[in-house]
Amino acid sequence: MKKALTLAFIGSILLVSNIFAQTKDYSKYFSEENLKNTVKFVSDDGFEGRAPGSRGGELAAKYIASRLQMAGVKQGNNGSYFQPVPLVGLTPDSNTKLNFSRTSDGKTFSFDFGKDFV
Repeated sequence: MKKALTLAFIGSILLVSNIFAQTKDYSKYFSEENLKNTVKFVSDDGFEGRAPGSRGGELAAKYIASRLQMAGVKQGNNGSYFQPVPLVGLTPDSNTKLNFSRTSDGKTFSFDFGKDFV
């Protein structure tokens, strides 16, 4: 009985998804060459790795927002392409070790940062 209900549920989802499927052809808005160039540009060393909160991350975000604007994509977050997200930056100590002991026999395990875990 469960199997029949599951199959009926999956079948109804597939049927409904076909009814509401997009019929407009959006392929004219995208080109493989343009996408490759954009990815190559944003992954360039000039963006300094694009880490969140870094200068490179800001440059990449502004570039992507300008491309969205050029493509005619409407801003969605109170008139902005950006959404504020509080970030916390951490710089790990490369000498950090992770140690723990197994209670059943007291055996100790030790792991080195960068080698055994990140």
